[in-house]
Amino acid sequence: MTHFYVSREELYEAVWTTPILRLAPELGLSDRGLAKLCARMEIPVPGLGYWRKVELGQIVKKSRLPKPSEKCYLYTRFWEPGFVEEQKKKKLEDAPLVLEVKELVNQPENRIIVPEDITTYHPLIKSTLKSLRASWASKYGICRPFDEEALDVYCAKASFPRMARLFHVLITSLEKRGHTIYVNQKLTKPLFYKRSNEGTRIDYYGEVIRISLVEKVDRVDHKRTSREEKYNSGPKYDFIPNGKFSLIVENASTCDTKRRWSDKKNKPLETQLNDIFIDLAKIAVHLRLKREKKEADEREDERKRQEAELRRQKQLEEEKRIQQLENFFTQWLKAKQIREFLSLAEKSSIKPETLDMSQEEWLVWARNYADQLDPFLRSSSHSL
Repeated sequence: MTHFYVSREELYEAVWTTPILRLAPELGLSDRGLAKLCARMEIPVPGLGYWRKVELGQIVKKSRLPKPSEKCYLYTRFWEPGFVEEQKKKKLEDAPLVLEVKELVNQPENRIIVPEDITTYHPLIKSTLKSLRASWASKYGICRPFDEEALDVYCAKASFPRMARLFHVLITSLEKRGHTIYVNQKLTKPLFYKRSNEGTRIDYYGEVIRISLVEKVDRVDHKRTSREEKYNSGPKYDFIPNGKFSLIVENASTCDTKRRWSDKKNKPLETQLNDIFIDLAKIAVHLRLKREKKEADEREDERKRQEAELRRQKQLEEEKRIQQLENFFTQWLKAKQIREFLSLAEKSSIKPETLDMSQEEWLVWARNYADQLDPFLRSSSHSL
């Protein structure tokens, strides 16, 4: 069985006992997706600050579950844990682009090999090495380039040659297959391990993949010098670069495939480049699907906005018609009442004593005024 059902009442209890950000992944949904599901099932959700108050031990009331309307969902279906992830991975594995890259990579003439010696480096490698040599090492023993035309790398000075060989082969292999790698760091502060918003990017089958190469660091207990022993000072730990690299994709955090490749005991990064190209294809498919979904959501949001605007305009027009009708009715009723009053006034021979006119003149004036109020007489006079 790959799915299970949850009632409206059960989901209501779950939402009010577990924060949505933690509950949603357990149900195979995003937090936004779970919020939309609760809206369809007419389930109230905790507002901002609710869980913080709970953490502080404050007494907070939860909203009551209202009676469902006729359109309300009483049950919903969730997939078993791991099923959705497996389906997503399978979808990426079977994507035409991924199959195409696999076939290309597996051809013997396309296998990537990193040589021990490289005589001429790619221009990006040259600019990166120049910037690295001019930089200074952090307390972790790691250097990073600050030049805008340098790659996004973090490594110790002893690892510069290996970094250059690895990135040189990666760049040239990408360019050989028609892809582009470009940099634009736009750094504002020389902070180590603070990646820029731009960094090193690959235009891989029409999708932008941002990568960085990072050398790992070992933490060891600091051995105090005699002076540090004397004054009870010095750091608690020392950090030593271990020469192990990780190639990281920075802009695919929700991708259901590998996005970090590291040196292993019997499998250094140099031997993983062929597999990395396949994984990059999966990431490209993921980014494309994500982008297309975002564009579809934006189009749907725009359609809903236009529909809402159209409804608002129709509502305004309807209110204007109603107001006009009520004004016509009020004017007609007032004109009718004035005429009835004037008929009685004519029989009783009365008129306001303060007016300097005869009764007949006053009646003529008053009836003219009633005619001016009457919308039917106004419309007939306009038609003439």
